[in-house]
Amino acid sequence: MVLNTAIRRTQTVAAQLDGILRERIRDGQYAPGQRLPSEAELTAEFGVSRATVRTVLTRLTAEGLLLRKQGDGTYVNKNIRDATTHIGGLWEFQRVIESCGFQASLRLVDLHQRMANLAEQEELGLLEERTVISLERVFLANERPVVLAENILLSELFHRNIDEKLATLPLRNLLHDLCSEDIAYAMISIHAHLLTASEAKHFDGYRQVGDALLRIDQTFYNARHEPLAVGSSVVDDQYLQLRMVQAW
Repeated sequence: MVLNTAIRRTQTVAAQLDGILRERIRDGQYAPGQRLPSEAELTAEFGVSRATVRTVLTRLTAEGLLLRKQGDGTYVNKNIRDATTHIGGLWEFQRVIESCGFQASLRLVDLHQRMANLAEQEELGLLEERTVISLERVFLANERPVVLAENILLSELFHRNIDEKLATLPLRNLLHDLCSEDIAYAMISIHAHLLTASEAKHFDGYRQVGDALLRIDQTFYNARHEPLAVGSSVVDDQYLQLRMVQAW
């Protein structure tokens, strides 16, 4: 049965279709190895042009999420089940943990408002001191802490107060629901990191001061290329395997 999924006009049509198809792949609605509906079927379902559908499918194919088979159709890459993320997508740690076969949970460490420091001002493109919201959380895999993450968000973006319940939302949902902003892309830096004493205490004894972990620094942008948030995450990559798929 074809569902009539409405396209809103707050984003470009292609961006919305891209987001919907990615969500269906992430959620397993389009399972690894499954054939997608034809271009004509997608055109009818979403009420968009065939050119738009073809553009989005080409983009997802270039990222390795989809495979185009001449004369046969478009399929979800069956190897995507082995990847915890992909180039072009966002690292959402709850999804990464679940894709590794663990039960994901989250612990709120700290939520407060403060003035942005100089490094944060630079990353957020600020010309003067501004207030930011600091959101620090621990992500757990089968109750074992595996990621310590801090996100810094501009206070002025929020049209609703953020409380402890809302602080459990994935970053993209938080920005969408409370700021009416959507993440279009992120700049990511990955490097080795020696665990500090202040960080080690959040790993419940599983990791010690001086242990070598991964650090992932991210700056998130909207489609207007405006920075929305910065993030810094320390990841126990020896326990939580990060695998990416990239296509050429």
